Amino acid sequence: MRGRLRASLVVGVVFATVALAQPAAAASRAVAPNRTAAEPLSPKMRMVQHQLSTGRDARNPTTPHLLSSVNCNSTWNTVISPNASAGRNVLTSLATNAPNDIWAVGFYVNGSSVYQTLAEHWDGNDWSMIATPNVGPGNNLFQSVTAISPTDVWAVGYWRPGTSGPAQPLTEHWNGSGWTVIPTPLAPNSSTPLYSVSADASNDVWAVGISINYPGDAALGPRAHAYALHWTGSNWSSVATAALFAPFSGPGVDVMGLSGVKVLSPTNAWAVGDGQDYTGNTPVSPDMAFIEHWDGSTWSQLSAPTGVAPTHANGDFLVDVQGTANDLWAVGGKNQTYQSAADDALIEHWNGTSWAEVAAPAPSPAAQSANLFALGYVDANNVYAAGATASNPFTSLELDQTLIERWNGSTWSQMPSASPSGNDGLVAMAAISTGDLWAAGFMQFSAAPQQTLTENLCSPPVITSVTPSIGDAGTSVVITGTGFSHALDVKFGATPAFAFHVDSDRQITATSPGHKAGTVDIRVTVQATSATASADQFTYSGSRSGPGAGSGKPFPGGRTVPPPPTHGPPMRPGAVARSAPSPR
Repeated sequence: MRGRLRASLVVGVVFATVALAQPAAAASRAVAPNRTAAEPLSPKMRMVQHQLSTGRDARNPTTPHLLSSVNCNSTWNTVISPNASAGRNVLTSLATNAPNDIWAVGFYVNGSSVYQTLAEHWDGNDWSMIATPNVGPGNNLFQSVTAISPTDVWAVGYWRPGTSGPAQPLTEHWNGSGWTVIPTPLAPNSSTPLYSVSADASNDVWAVGISINYPGDAALGPRAHAYALHWTGSNWSSVATAALFAPFSGPGVDVMGLSGVKVLSPTNAWAVGDGQDYTGNTPVSPDMAFIEHWDGSTWSQLSAPTGVAPTHANGDFLVDVQGTANDLWAVGGKNQTYQSAADDALIEHWNGTSWAEVAAPAPSPAAQSANLFALGYVDANNVYAAGATASNPFTSLELDQTLIERWNGSTWSQMPSASPSGNDGLVAMAAISTGDLWAAGFMQFSAAPQQTLTENLCSPPVITSVTPSIGDAGTSVVITGTGFSHALDVKFGATPAFAFHVDSDRQITATSPGHKAGTVDIRVTVQATSATASADQFTYSGSRSGPGAGSGKPFPGGRTVPPPPTHGPPMRPGAVARSAPSPR
């Protein structure tokens, strides 16, 4: 189980006929079936590809019972997700608009041993496959997905024109009814896969990856640089990435790629990745993690004292970055010893001023290696990371186990997670609220090909107080509790709130609907619905005449929309307004 870039991995793409000794610390990249050149996969997928090339005799030979829907029991559970073929099926990324509008993307191998794009959608009840186009007869893979709204979703990866040759950037867009390939600039004389995509608006989308010289110079060795594309609302354009320097004295940087990107605003975006120095075809430096920043005009590599956290002489890499402007997290791995096959998880934090390393817990049960590949961010006290641990790493006996960790505002700790097959890995995560989390990757039973894996942690939202607790129709009520992010519905008794706004994971402001005099329970629905308790009760002091909620008489300043169903067509979370009588 490996996550590092290791520039030697690109040699199979650039010089398919050159036999090279791979460093012990490098991840194995299995050649795609019936393909002459290895696929340029993102660092988190090195672990996946290594699984394809080594035997696994110790896995669970029996398929366990998997849930067909969410089990809201406050533990991580495996949820059934479809597979497109009898061959390999892997999910590489997750993105969410709402608890009933979640996307997972990846790839599968068809009956002709060709990789094809894979997209799946969660509607609140089930995962279902959604058709996606592929470019040409060669391999097509999705590596990352980001959701801006229910009608604005991007997935990126790469395609190849045939059974060999350089990879080309692949970007596809969901408009609410179908996926469409959107053309990108083609980088000349290069193999250019995209590894990550992020957006803060429909006209501000970034995709990053690597551009490998193609064809290369066998004597000079591999050369590659980070690659970035920017969508401004009408087209993609390539943008120069930072001029690089090694984070410590000595090595140069001959090969470098970006594996993760987070867009916070048009003038604030972050990207992470790793690179390495080469002499000819031989790596002469440890893997080196990089962090770059976009200020609205240029990408730059940070330097001390605001650069990356203390470097690791044995090697390190970063795969994903998530958070806010003054509370940003990046994860990956660091080599235990130079060129060894074992890693420790690496976590770094940006506080708005500087980056610093934060201790990751030792995995339990004890494992020889551990990497983190994905992050999910709710708030400063609830950050989640997903990855895998490994026994006998980088051997034919390697077995992987899922790994999920949580930051509670002061420390990281491991959460129990599901490992249904005995050889499983998580490479994607989405955090909707503290009570609704998803992770995805692969599972592999016996000698069968990898299959999709999705896991969910569901805890019902909890209401601890309502203020005021007495009022009439049109009263603004502050609901306090936990697990409110992306709430789908708020009800006063059986009547939907006229309007509500999710202020944070711990607070909702709702406008009470018309109702007869008496006491009702306020209930919040995310993936599940809060239980009734004395703390959620609201008392109507007098009856109101006139039509009930949903009559079509909008509250002043609101917009008239029907209450969203618990499961069904997704509604963008945030402010929700209802049809309701005007308060008098």
